[in-house]
Amino acid sequence: MDNNYTVVEIEQADFSIMTKAGELSAKTTHAKRQALDFRDWAINNGLYASRKFPGIYRPYCLVVIGRENELDEMQSQRLMQENESTQGVLKIVGFDWLLKRAQQTLDNLINFGFNRHTFTETVKDV
Repeated sequence: MDNNYTVVEIEQADFSIMTKAGELSAKTTHAKRQALDFRDWAINNGLYASRKFPGIYRPYCLVVIGRENELDEMQSQRLMQENESTQGVLKIVGFDWLLKRAQQTLDNLINFGFNRHTFTETVKDV
């Protein structure tokens, strides 16, 4: 939709995002590494990558694993810190986050409709 690519690494909903001590679980760390490895591949092999994925350049990464509503306050805080530390390059979320985003998108479409405009059409109207 915005000409950006996002590498999505999906793990199981019953995997834990964090350990009880507030560290990323081994499954989350592995998923994070897989997403970042593909991102690095796309950056380092730009010409080949752009043949397969036109316009790809420094893709974002999203790891979907576990459920955020199972985290306690300290774990939630640590996940937020982890996501902030990557400065928008990579985000780790639970399946419940994904569900909330889908529900909100549907609600917005129902309540406000969908009207496809291109930027030039919008500028002409102004």
